[in-house]
Amino acid sequence: MSENQKHPLAQMLLPSSIALIGVSHDPTRYNGRILKYLRKHGYAGRIHLVNPRRSEIDGIPCYASLDDLPEVPDLALLLINMDHAVNMLRTCADKGIPYVIIFAAGFGESTDADSHKRQDELAQVITEIRGRTRVLGPNCNGIINYGGGFAAASSASLEVDEFIPGDIGLVAQSAGIGMATIPTLADAWGMGFRYIISTGNECDLEACDFIEDMLTDPYVRVIAAVIEGFRNGKRLVALANEAARLGKPMVILRTGRTEAGAKAAASHTAAISGNQRVFEAACRQCGVICVDDIDELMETSRLLSAVRQWPDKLTFGSLSMSGGFVTLVADAAAENDFAFPELADNTREGLRALLPTFMEPSNPIDLTAAAVGKWSAYGDCLRQLDADPSISVLLPILTVNALVEGPCQEFLNVKTETDKPLVLIWPTAHYAGPWYTKMWAAGIPVLTSTTGAFRTLRYIQDSRDALARRSGGDAVPPSLPTPPSAAALQAGDGSLGEAASKEILAEAGIPAPRHVEVRSAEAARAAGDALGYPVVLKLNASGLLHKTELGGVVVGLADAAALDDAFEAMMRRAREKAPELEAPSALVQEMVAGGIETIIGTTHDPLFGLVVMFGLGGVFTEVLEDVSLRLAPVSPAEAQAMIREIAGFRILDGYRGRVCDIDALADAIVSISALAVALEDTVDQIEVNPLFVLPEGQGVTAGDGLIILKGKTTN
Repeated sequence: MSENQKHPLAQMLLPSSIALIGVSHDPTRYNGRILKYLRKHGYAGRIHLVNPRRSEIDGIPCYASLDDLPEVPDLALLLINMDHAVNMLRTCADKGIPYVIIFAAGFGESTDADSHKRQDELAQVITEIRGRTRVLGPNCNGIINYGGGFAAASSASLEVDEFIPGDIGLVAQSAGIGMATIPTLADAWGMGFRYIISTGNECDLEACDFIEDMLTDPYVRVIAAVIEGFRNGKRLVALANEAARLGKPMVILRTGRTEAGAKAAASHTAAISGNQRVFEAACRQCGVICVDDIDELMETSRLLSAVRQWPDKLTFGSLSMSGGFVTLVADAAAENDFAFPELADNTREGLRALLPTFMEPSNPIDLTAAAVGKWSAYGDCLRQLDADPSISVLLPILTVNALVEGPCQEFLNVKTETDKPLVLIWPTAHYAGPWYTKMWAAGIPVLTSTTGAFRTLRYIQDSRDALARRSGGDAVPPSLPTPPSAAALQAGDGSLGEAASKEILAEAGIPAPRHVEVRSAEAARAAGDALGYPVVLKLNASGLLHKTELGGVVVGLADAAALDDAFEAMMRRAREKAPELEAPSALVQEMVAGGIETIIGTTHDPLFGLVVMFGLGGVFTEVLEDVSLRLAPVSPAEAQAMIREIAGFRILDGYRGRVCDIDALADAIVSISALAVALEDTVDQIEVNPLFVLPEGQGVTAGDGLIILKGKTTN
């Protein structure tokens, strides 16, 4: 049990002794199966049974109470019903037991009043015993330590004859997914885990506690999670950053990804930055891989476990004896933003000597049916691809489930000769006997879906790209001192007017078109004459969030008469429709020509803190929700990635021959992010909408600006 000293929760994950409180003699019941599985899988520690109704179970003595135990166990399993669990937990803590698992449900999972009462009572006891006893559950299914032969769980997936140890640690809030489905699939696939931990309601120990433990666990190489939600997003980010530093990939499947009953937002930014979007953005920024289903979680984790060193850029050399699969692979690659590199001249020359004379070498390579029985063609052609410097990953495709020994042996031979990852796509692998397992055992991952393979490889590439953005000169977000115009701001109810907002933005490095604040038609005409027509007229007042609803924006005013009429009508509408506005004024602003409208905003997420949003303006943001998100502060490298992430990037990057000033746009994202950090204590949201992005070399300019102070939401 020497590993108990190597990571914080080791004593819980492989205890020297355990007590099963409320254990049953009936191995078909959940509180009897646990004892069965502990013994079946070779738990080497001391087992103490607490059941006052029996003298022994399966040859192990039973004790009437905790007082009668010959020692204080490392871990107590509470196999009793919900009505007695809370008092027993207190007793365990009083006896000095450092870890307890509560299996029972009925603690706040339903709307039942008694359930919530029990939850409150449990929370109170956990508060009382904190520092003495840590608790897993309730409503969980315990722990499986595959490497240590410790099965403190009741899942029928433990009926397997023997464990397959691995280096993947999985924590799951859902016992059904984590303790039933995944272990069953893993056994069928021959896939190993180090741990599977079911956390349930997480009244004390939570997913992040076990993720943190796995960071220092020498037996864990890859960390996987099935999560509905985290309590503390900032802690997750800190753990992800540490995982990246240690080279331990993290893969997360989040359930409950849709938002229901989202609270009304005070700006477009808050409305769009829903919880799941922020969660995915935070993970993406940290290099954490977010997957969409159980198969993806398992295949991605297993692939990362099998291949320890990935190139910075995944470029594939592929071959198959099926022309149909060559086409299918090319399609799947393109759909996931991969392109097969052109082969070097010497690679083509080498392949010509190996392929049928009617086949011109290309990538992917069509070996044709001529390779059947001439299995050395697989190995010889792979060696040509391996020698090509443009290829970083070897990706052969096997299409049969008979006569496979020849090609598989070729793959094994090449694997021993190359330093490049070799990943096999083999749709019929599960029906091909032992070779599927042999490939994995030799460090050759086998993926059975063509489209799934490239989706998984895209996850890995995106993660590597994110980690690459964290190094180099553009990786450090700049800081910003508090702008002079914002020095006197205090948290409170309301928002700044556009003029005051733009002044602060200008001091943060965000330029704006020339404008004049006016309070009379005469002043408006003078401003129009000074700025030059056409002009824009906008309503300006503290607490004003949405001008368009009041007719508070009029563009293209061509002369003084049009401006005069627009001013009078705008002030009249303001008096009639928004009498609560204090001393409204108007801004006469010069028109912006030749720019693309974008939006940059910041808001506060309750779990992750400051979030920055970028998107194209208008329908792209409000209807299509084509936006990218990052946690603040945003580095220059991350800002560039945000811009390129949106589906509408082509509009900024040369669509119809017009290239926008993308570097200036990235600088604006960085500056607004830094401003939000500098004003975090007083400002709730910042929004520049629209931010006009001008042609390359001409910069950006803020068409409108809004700063909302912390406090009550302003409607």
